[in-house]
Amino acid sequence: RKSSRICFGEGTIRDQIGGIPVQIGSESFFQVNHFCKDTLYSVIRDFASVSPTDNVLDLYCGMGTIGLSSTSAENHLTGCDLTKEAIEAARFAAVELGYKNAFFFCEDAEQLVSRIQKEGYHPDIIITDPPRKGCSPKTLAACVKLNPKKMILVSCSPTTAARDIHFLSENGFRVEKVQPVDMFPRTS
Repeated sequence: RKSSRICFGEGTIRDQIGGIPVQIGSESFFQVNHFCKDTLYSVIRDFASVSPTDNVLDLYCGMGTIGLSSTSAENHLTGCDLTKEAIEAARFAAVELGYKNAFFFCEDAEQLVSRIQKEGYHPDIIITDPPRKGCSPKTLAACVKLNPKKMILVSCSPTTAARDIHFLSENGFRVEKVQPVDMFPRTS
């Protein structure tokens, strides 16, 4: 188990991502390329085209920045991530922005999707930003059962993106838009 110790200061860095206030801790994932990060978030917002009445599910949400920057305070937003520190940062950002219908859970994506499905929650839009290994087949299968109007898949691995897109295509979804964003220019 990894551990960290704060030697000086608060233990977090305060920044903004797409207009979202964040507290970045040592356990939180953070897109380090500010210029490309803004481009990525803009593409996601454009692809999602969230209306004020849409319910949005943000899987692998990290600090909640993608979901929060794609929605408004009127939307119902549910996010999940396995990193407790990131979920605390997402909750902080939602409060700072005045989002009263934003809920973030420190929970596995597969478990959350299965749970909300049993509870009868049906998101209109699902946004996923999984780690390099991509979404688990069970998570994708559970997302298919939720039958959202659209899914936005963010991926940092072309291989797992292709695998996940293939699964979704085989299960009733169709690819409408693809937009690469080079987060690390001049690298392989």
